[in-house]
Amino acid sequence: METLVIGLFLGFALAYLMLRRQKDQSHNALKSLDNFKGESDAWEGTFWEANEPTPVDVVVLIDYTDANGLSTQRTVTVRQFDTEHLGGMFIGHCHLRNATRTFRADRITTCVDSETGEVISDVMAFLVQRYEKSPESSARKLLESEYDALRVLLYVGRSDGQFRQAERQIYLEVCQAISQDSRLTREIIDRLIENLEGLSVTAFKQAVTRLTKQSVETQSLVLDAAQRMIATQKTVHAVEQEAIDYMRQRLAVNSVR
Repeated sequence: METLVIGLFLGFALAYLMLRRQKDQSHNALKSLDNFKGESDAWEGTFWEANEPTPVDVVVLIDYTDANGLSTQRTVTVRQFDTEHLGGMFIGHCHLRNATRTFRADRITTCVDSETGEVISDVMAFLVQRYEKSPESSARKLLESEYDALRVLLYVGRSDGQFRQAERQIYLEVCQAISQDSRLTREIIDRLIENLEGLSVTAFKQAVTRLTKQSVETQSLVLDAAQRMIATQKTVHAVEQEAIDYMRQRLAVNSVR
């Protein structure tokens, strides 16, 4: 009798263990299925706490192991990155999830540039390099090196209370010429303008004075652009005329037109 009880107990125990194993396998299978359906992802931290988010446009193929230990292969269209936040991370459109996701550099085991097939050993350095070659980088350098020229032309363009499409086009052409980057677009320049505060008359005159220290070529380019801006209108606003007269007087260069 005792032997029979022990046998029944062992049988029930074995059946329980097999059932539990099947359940675990089923759970893992569902977890793997979730991975492809995009139903769940580990929390990888928020990108919006990044100190210096930098725009970039590149598609990479990565092997990624998240905080839960789940390894996946993903194609990601990277939109922004930060080299310092959480040791380096980027945010972009995950094609596996068909949604925006954040990825930490220290959890990427393999990275490949989908355009060239190049295997990337240092993901953050690769993204920095791509940014440095981008029109967004040209726009940022333009803002840093030609701050006064950009603000002077913006003052002229907005003097009558508007900044018309024809004037914006001239502004774009000047930005392309000074930066020597024809890839600059209206959208990029519009974002650039958002970082430029409005000028008072006094600040405008001070900026023009600083422009006199620039090369004759730069002075001519800015003055010519300003004249073309006001020429897009049938009637010249009094503030515009005052601005262009002051520029002609202080810059002391002839228009290239």
